Amino acid sequence: MNVLFICKYNAGRSRMAEAIFNHLSKRNRATSAGISPYPRHASIYKGIAASSAVLNEIGIRCPKGKPKAVTKQDVEKADIVVVLLWKSQLYLLPKYISGSPKTVYYPIKDSDDRSRLFIVQHRRNRDIILRLVERMVKRNG
Repeated sequence: MNVLFICKYNAGRSRMAEAIFNHLSKRNRATSAGISPYPRHASIYKGIAASSAVLNEIGIRCPKGKPKAVTKQDVEKADIVVVLLWKSQLYLLPKYISGSPKTVYYPIKDSDDRSRLFIVQHRRNRDIILRLVERMVKRNG
């Protein structure tokens, strides 16, 4: 089974989900992407660094590299598409994602890098994603 995790910029939620899934699953693989081409500003790299830090706390390595923007081909190749966006962000989804029968939604808040609680929100997101992915792996291997 090929799982595609999607969030807004592929710096936090989807990147953590990919890492956790690939760490836990022995038979299946995950990839991740963002729905928007990533902006070239410091907050994206701060998000990637925070994702890496909170995953390291639980012994999981975060995928390296630049954020990836999702393509229609990514969705076509996936067996399941997991959208990790807060409800107010769903309007950003292209029709090839929102209209796909493969797509499932899990509302997870975005971390705001301007907040003093940025790393705390990243840990909360990690823990929510960890529970979600553990259930997926338990069902599907």
